[in-house]
Amino acid sequence: MPAASTGPTTLSIDPASFFSDTGDPATVLPVLSTENSSYEVFINGVLQMEDLTTYTPGATGVGSLVITVPTVLPS
Repeated sequence: MPAASTGPTTLSIDPASFFSDTGDPATVLPVLSTENSSYEVFINGVLQMEDLTTYTPGATGVGSLVITVPTVLPS
């Protein structure tokens, strides 16, 4: 039986871990327009809920995508 999670954690992903639409390594997460922009996060092909992610534009060391991993309750 797997151990129960004791609480939420976060996973921070640096821009260098992403690839562009052309397959080239990304060096920066772009600034998103506040008027008409959105982003979607898929993990293993599953769209993640909006409140679980935080997007910060910028280069390595500044920009990141932070995913909050919620607490898993034992069944």
